[in-house]
Amino acid sequence: MDEYAKIGLGFLGSLIYKSDMTDFQEKLMETLYLYSKASLAKNISDRLVYTLVALESIFLKDANEPIQDNISLRMAFMHPISVEERKLIVKNIKDTYALRSAFIHHGKHIKIEDLQTLRKFMLDTWLCLIEVITLASKNITKQQFFEELESRRLSG
Repeated sequence: MDEYAKIGLGFLGSLIYKSDMTDFQEKLMETLYLYSKASLAKNISDRLVYTLVALESIFLKDANEPIQDNISLRMAFMHPISVEERKLIVKNIKDTYALRSAFIHHGKHIKIEDLQTLRKFMLDTWLCLIEVITLASKNITKQQFFEELESRRLSG
């Protein structure tokens, strides 16, 4: 239980009962609801779509932003990692979007050889969501969240 508390799950339990959530905390709850649908989906392509929708809901400011670039860069700056590791996250997210696009637009299902790409993507997603939960526990707003992400990006 202590390990779960360290990654923010204790905070999430208390957030359910909080009556005065910030707009960012409300967005986090919506995001986690979408993310949970991915775990219930039987088809890997459906899981991928739910996961990406969850990420888009938390990492995009509005409908006018370029999706892949903003999500990949914002996820890459969620943790203090090397430039090379950030480049791998960006590449992986773009590769993952290509898989989603092949499914959504052409009906192509994910193949066995794509599973390594998805494993990395799912791990990166989980790690990012843990950090998002940590930020939400500080009672920040959506605007403060995006300011924090921009500060991380500019500080390298």
